[in-house]
Amino acid sequence: WERVRYIAHKIKPSLSYIGMKDMHQVALTMEQNAKNGSNLDAIPEMVVKLDKACSLAFAELATELNSQV
Repeated sequence: WERVRYIAHKIKPSLSYIGMKDMHQVALTMEQNAKNGSNLDAIPEMVVKLDKACSLAFAELATELNSQV
């Protein structure tokens, strides 16, 4: 769980910087849960939520970049 905590901690600033405030909160919750050993069964669902949101953001970015060419 320490590795989960570390990764969640590291991605929070990036999520905030690109305006994904709701995903920043998900990462914060993951970090806190992993650190405290609480609600660990909820972390896989949070990972899926982050993955889907980031995949959508990457697709939107790719579309925008391709339209600029």
